[in-house]
Amino acid sequence: MSNPDTFRRLQPRYTEAELDRIAIAGSPVRCTCGRIYDLQAVTVTGRYADCTAFTTPCCQRTADDRTWKGMPDFVRIDKREALGR
Repeated sequence: MSNPDTFRRLQPRYTEAELDRIAIAGSPVRCTCGRIYDLQAVTVTGRYADCTAFTTPCCQRTADDRTWKGMPDFVRIDKREALGR
């Protein structure tokens, strides 16, 4: 049997500002720099057979949407889980 307090400690913590960004974002993600941005609001720089390359709005670096590589450029955030809905 699991302890609910243990489960709460394992959930990611968000600041109020991050929760605001998550709430208004269409597809919120966390960049490897640690900041949260909307994946729907990126500037696409190239489309390739296996991915789409874009510039991140938070740290202005080139990233892509390949989730299968060893160190992905972002992690998707589940809005319902983050906002407790």
